[in-house]
Amino acid sequence: MKEYFYDLNYTLANEDTTLEYEMVKKLRPKNILSVCGSGGRALPLIVGGAEVLDAIDISHAQLKLLALRVATIKKLAYDDFLKFWGYPPYAPQDHCDFRRATFSELDLPDETLTFFDTIFNREEWKSILYIGKWERTFQTLNKICRVVLGSACEDIFKHDTIEAQREYVRNVFPWWRWKIVLLLLGNKSLFNALLYKGDFVQKNVEDSHFEYYDKAFRRIFENMNVRESFFLQLCFLGRVVYPEGNTVEAREQAFGELKESLKTTIINPLTVDLITALKGERKYDFVSLSDVPSYFQGDVELNFLQEMKGGLNPGAVLVLRSYLRDPNVDTTGYEDITSEYSGPIEKEAVQMYRIRVFKKV
Repeated sequence: MKEYFYDLNYTLANEDTTLEYEMVKKLRPKNILSVCGSGGRALPLIVGGAEVLDAIDISHAQLKLLALRVATIKKLAYDDFLKFWGYPPYAPQDHCDFRRATFSELDLPDETLTFFDTIFNREEWKSILYIGKWERTFQTLNKICRVVLGSACEDIFKHDTIEAQREYVRNVFPWWRWKIVLLLLGNKSLFNALLYKGDFVQKNVEDSHFEYYDKAFRRIFENMNVRESFFLQLCFLGRVVYPEGNTVEAREQAFGELKESLKTTIINPLTVDLITALKGERKYDFVSLSDVPSYFQGDVELNFLQEMKGGLNPGAVLVLRSYLRDPNVDTTGYEDITSEYSGPIEKEAVQMYRIRVFKKV
């Protein structure tokens, strides 16, 4: 398996799980399978009354991060949870003594405590929300944004209405300088050097890298209040500054729902790949695949949905993201119901992924 996937790659989020969070509240699946990622992409799926969440990742570090998130949600009140993690309105460099004292009281396995004690000491007990490879990469790109765009990095967030924001973007935002940033962002060699270490997605979409990123950012600029995009804040500000951009588990209502759900839902962290998990004994009602299939090729790419069928209950729903590569996959036996979720997909805070939703028939 490729080198990129074996480390602490995501600590905040690389996807907006709001779509799946809203879906499970309506669908109310009992057995859920989700790629773990930062932990925050999987946990919100339990709020619909799930009995079991199997969170899978081939990185032990990511599964430990899930355990840390679970432990802090169980123990802390909402405001203290934000403070521990450094979510807005708190800054990641603040409340280090509180973080150290809180960590010492968490109910976690010794191996996980040792793992994070080492990391927190290295970070001098500042928040670890932005130490993942993915987050550090976009903090590096933020430095480029600040040099090239100047005050526009802050100015785009200063509008109270979507109409005023659109007016600013269309008539004031420095588009010619932004194109310079996109040319760097769309540089495969740069991403390989900073993040993927040679494991970059093999692109098959028609758009060039520049066109792909240009369209994604334009959707954010035009379709949503930019303060609600943690991703845009990370790119332009280096961290999440405005609370409107807090990821799902750091929103007060969702936090309360998670705290209650964790009293009954069984969380199983599993160090297995996607196909292996779906060949186990459990049959799932809801599966969140992340963008894992974007890295598939050949027969694996063609057949992964067919390989999954045995692990799915009738009517099971799958959410699939793809990044730069649309999987050439056999969808026989599935209904594409993406159009039913076009509204939430349009508001997704990252917009770097094509999202498709399938239902097993």
